[in-house]
Amino acid sequence: MQEQKKVTKDSIVNKMIEYIASDCILFRQEEPKELFDLEKEKWDYVVVWAQKIGLNVQVTTGLFCQDLDEQSKVKLRELLSDLTLEQLLYFQNLAGVYRSVLLALAVKNNVLDYDTAFDLSCIEETFQQKVWKADDIIINEQNRRRDAAKEAYKGMLS
Repeated sequence: MQEQKKVTKDSIVNKMIEYIASDCILFRQEEPKELFDLEKEKWDYVVVWAQKIGLNVQVTTGLFCQDLDEQSKVKLRELLSDLTLEQLLYFQNLAGVYRSVLLALAVKNNVLDYDTAFDLSCIEETFQQKVWKADDIIINEQNRRRDAAKEAYKGMLS
């Protein structure tokens, strides 16, 4: 039988520190150019905001993103320190739905509302739907994820 690890605030924050290295808004593909330009237009605001508050994050067009430096890790811990364990679990869920710690952090700090952040997290999907036409399965999955974002947001506030 496998022993379950106890979930703590530190363990969740450590996961968020690891997860930020694969944050969806830090990865860009240069082609198609229209999508690249759209991501730059919509996502750079959040990246610049994160940099201004002390997170040394960089956008990449490569396969790998840089890990957070020690100063940024300390800052992220500080930014999440006011959340209870339960709120932090909801924050983690929100980051998972968005595929972005930075978008979840922007929502937590009232830089974005949860619905706008969700739309930003789906830029690539929305772009592809315009190119290939959306089907009911994709639309239903997006609606399910939007509902999950709303619930995680509400939980984070409680």
